[in-house]
Amino acid sequence: MATFLWSLQDSGGLYIRGRHLLDWKAFQPKQWRQILQAQPALHLQTGTWTPAQSRVLAMYASCLHFGEMPVTGGEVAFHDDGMAFVQALAKRKTPFRCLSVQTMPWSHENLRRLLQQDIFEKLVLPKLEEKDCVLLPLSTKVDALNYTIDAALVQPEDFVNLDIAARHLTIRFFLLYAGPDWGESVASFLKRVAELGHFEHLCIKLTDLAHRRNLEPAETAQALVDVIRGNRSLKHLDLSGLDWMFSLDVGASSAVPPMKQVWDAIEEHSESRTVTLGIYSPDRIQRIVEYASLERLLSRNRNVTVIDKEGKRISNGSTIDKLYALNSFYNGSTDLI
Repeated sequence: MATFLWSLQDSGGLYIRGRHLLDWKAFQPKQWRQILQAQPALHLQTGTWTPAQSRVLAMYASCLHFGEMPVTGGEVAFHDDGMAFVQALAKRKTPFRCLSVQTMPWSHENLRRLLQQDIFEKLVLPKLEEKDCVLLPLSTKVDALNYTIDAALVQPEDFVNLDIAARHLTIRFFLLYAGPDWGESVASFLKRVAELGHFEHLCIKLTDLAHRRNLEPAETAQALVDVIRGNRSLKHLDLSGLDWMFSLDVGASSAVPPMKQVWDAIEEHSESRTVTLGIYSPDRIQRIVEYASLERLLSRNRNVTVIDKEGKRISNGSTIDKLYALNSFYNGSTDLI
């Protein structure tokens, strides 16, 4: 056992899947505590946890991932629907670095209690099915939140006075079953994000883009402009889930193309560092990026880098590469002053 625990040190996380050489269920709470003290990052893809084991998970894990990948032959569950886990979590004194959930092991009531805890640094949550829970993750006191909202369960007025705690926010609107007014909900959400003004990283995605006709590109671009101007500490804006809206074809009929509206706001934003676009091919670049506008942006705000969703800088390979090099030199020089 001692040799096994030593092997966990700095191993990048312990994965519990469908089949194991060790019988994890036979491990006693004391042994789990030793395991988590050696390797506090745990990826659970199967298993039913007793209340005693659950309390140890809540008290000693630092990063906990539930059902991170599809598994044949099981799912993560608690004998008591997660009650002991939540009770122990309420007594914990140290921050819980990351809780990532793909399959939900908590009952409705225990989930509500979980989301009221002020202990998480980062939460990653799937789409919730209960209407009275759908907004709770947004109000949970976390530094970073990655969450999918079922647009069928929210109304525009739900966001008007909503407190959103996270500074680093990734939100997906799930549109498959949404009604025709879902665009108003997205607009209301963006308006609230602009009003709150404390965001440093923002990523907004839409699923099932067959519904995108309900979102007016010019109005949404203006809402994003308000978000940029309202959040003076916004360093990273991820638009990779809205790239269809910035297509040059979409903007052709607008007095000011949607992408240019956003570029103009970023030009004036002193804290902006990175903009991400959902580009995955040279053809896609030509349909979204007007290189003259990008050159203007990079020449007026030397702090900004525009990347694709793979993290590669977007460039025409000549003049824009030179601008990036010049900006890098400029920023290096100012750091020495």
